[in-house]
Amino acid sequence: MYDNTIMNSKSHSNIFNNSSNGNTFYSNKLISANKDGLEIDQDATSKDNVFSNNQVINSASSNSTVTPEIQKRTER
Repeated sequence: MYDNTIMNSKSHSNIFNNSSNGNTFYSNKLISANKDGLEIDQDATSKDNVFSNNQVINSASSNSTVTPEIQKRTER
């Protein structure tokens, strides 16, 4: 998945499951005012997926920030 903009997800912006292996998620923008919409999750059956050069943008008020946990998940 390359050069996409994923906006305003109500829950996880992407979920890798059912043995999703060896995918590349590169140069994408995740934009949401909802912290859950900024998450990328990978279940236990999925592995070797690459996440790089992505931007996570919290579009909520300036008082809200992306938590370090969500930032770590997008840097995998």
